[in-house]
Amino acid sequence: MNTDRYTRIHRDFPSAVYLRRRARRRLPRFAFEYLDGGAGADGGIQRNRSALDARVLTPRYGVVTVPPPTATTLFGRSYSAPFGVAPMGGPSIAWPGADRFLAAAAQQANVPYVLGTFSGITIECASATAPDVWWFQLYRAPNNDHAIALDLIDR
Repeated sequence: MNTDRYTRIHRDFPSAVYLRRRARRRLPRFAFEYLDGGAGADGGIQRNRSALDARVLTPRYGVVTVPPPTATTLFGRSYSAPFGVAPMGGPSIAWPGADRFLAAAAQQANVPYVLGTFSGITIECASATAPDVWWFQLYRAPNNDHAIALDLIDR
């Protein structure tokens, strides 16, 4: 990433709270609510936030530490981390091309990218953009003897 651009972004958005605030102002309300909300009455979000807030992060200035290894092998493939980009229900609603950008970033970082069934890009685009790291989240579609799901699998 360009250092000047990174510095500017970090200055404007020092935490996720700033990103969320900007998204609320910039996105259409339906898109923000869809992307920001959780299931039901958002109880899971509240519990996760409380659990995170209960942790205290203490800086250790001047202490040289070695980052722990994060590389892992999963299903016979090596990744830089044991986690990656989870399937999302349409990040392209908020930012055109977001699915492709996320796939490209995952490929560059060598972390899994999971294409959601209702993604903003095709299976073919995902496989071309992130050929070494993409997975596919297949939703069950039982109509017509699973014709839709079988077509997606064939692709």
